[in-house]
Amino acid sequence: DILPDYTKHVLSFSKHKIKKMKIVIDAGNGMGAWISNRIFNHFPQIEVIPIYFELDGNFPNHVPNTADYKNYQELSKLVLKHRADFGISFDGDADRAGFVDEKGKVIEGSISGACLAQYLLMKNNGGKVVYSSTCSKSLVEAIVWSGGKPLIEKVGHSFIKARMRKERAIFGVENSGHYFYKDNSYADSGIITAVFMCQA
Repeated sequence: DILPDYTKHVLSFSKHKIKKMKIVIDAGNGMGAWISNRIFNHFPQIEVIPIYFELDGNFPNHVPNTADYKNYQELSKLVLKHRADFGISFDGDADRAGFVDEKGKVIEGSISGACLAQYLLMKNNGGKVVYSSTCSKSLVEAIVWSGGKPLIEKVGHSFIKARMRKERAIFGVENSGHYFYKDNSYADSGIITAVFMCQA
């Protein structure tokens, strides 16, 4: 059973204080539910409002695709209804994470990446960030403003990860909601992204 070790690994990214908050999580009947329960139980200051946490590979409620904004409708409604701080959407295997703000508005992938980049660069006193060519200029500006070095790369996780390893970059961004971390073997992770966003 690797779950205890994996949980410990994810929690190793929560080195900074997380304030009291309320978040809505849409797991889309995918694996985000399976791991979210185990991770967020370690943060009693976070109230989680779950949506579609029943594991079902037929995905009866909506396709768990964070790149398609129509899949955020229920998440946006519940963020507003419960006056949550923000909402998180996972794709089917939970390697991607998407977000909506406190007004229920979908946050475009580059903007979420900019927020995470600023946080990680400040905590690491700078570093390199690899981003895909489809990301917006705002991400590049945020990286530079935070003392980082932006490195553009072809679209595709294999290209991003290879470039990160070559450059020893601390963070990688794809507009689709894939976020990559040096300390996660340069791999992407929706749940680690969620933990970082709570800290940010």
